[in-house]
Amino acid sequence: MRLVGRLRGGLGVNLPMPTLFEMPTPAGLTAWLADQTAGPKKARPMLRPMHKQEESR
Repeated sequence: MRLVGRLRGGLGVNLPMPTLFEMPTPAGLTAWLADQTAGPKKARPMLRPMHKQEESR
C-alpha cells in the first residue's frame, strides 16, 4: 500500500494492486510505469546537477 501511495504522490500514476503482483520485479514495474507515464504532458523535467554555492563569509 505504501508503494502505491508513493507512486500516486510522486509520479501521479494510479497503480492497481493486481498490477503490482503481475509485475513482481523492479524491471517489470519500471516497464509498466514507462508505458503509463509516456507522453510529453506527463514527463517530468530532467534532473540537472547543481553547482555548489560558495560559502559567504
